[in-house]
Amino acid sequence: QTCALPIYRAIKLQGGGSLLVLGRADLAEGKRNAAIVCPIPPTEKIPVAAEITAVAKTVIDLQNTLLENIHVSASGIDNTGVKPNERCNFSGNIFVGVGHLTVGSCDTPAIVRNEFSGRKGVMIRPAAIAVGYSPLADIRGNRVVGPFAIGVSVSYAECSATGNTVEDCPTGFLWHGGTVMLKQNSARNCSTGLGLRKIGRAHV
Repeated sequence: QTCALPIYRAIKLQGGGSLLVLGRADLAEGKRNAAIVCPIPPTEKIPVAAEITAVAKTVIDLQNTLLENIHVSASGIDNTGVKPNERCNFSGNIFVGVGHLTVGSCDTPAIVRNEFSGRKGVMIRPAAIAVGYSPLADIRGNRVVGPFAIGVSVSYAECSATGNTVEDCPTGFLWHGGTVMLKQNSARNCSTGLGLRKIGRAHV
């Protein structure tokens, strides 16, 4: 799907809505046969990402998809399987340009093996991956290459971050509140590799 004009820069999922994009996982050289792309007009001095927003009682499941200049935001979704027609899964995707991912107040969301490559010359905020108030979030095997203000940001979430790599960001990992559970992560060429604020316990 391609969009070109500002009026078309938003996809909003309401109760009962679903967005499933399931690309092939076995293509060579990181290619993708599924994509959601929003070109940024050359006249736009400050690039703004298109928005895909999903709220409670919706399904958002993006797998092996190229997302160019797309900000994906999910909130209030139960991914445990207990509630029917609710899913929050991001796996094997490639985010490029000014695209990034925000997950808030979701139960057990999966953010696994995604790649984020930021547009040069633009500081992308708040983070490539921002997770807040989302218990048991699985943040695993992701790769972030800046410039993002923060590579992986977690706020008040009892979750884990394992095997993630962040490069060329002012802050690699930022954990604010809750219990810190980090394993086999790496931050390269970041001014601050790991920032911890108001945490309870730490397992690093």
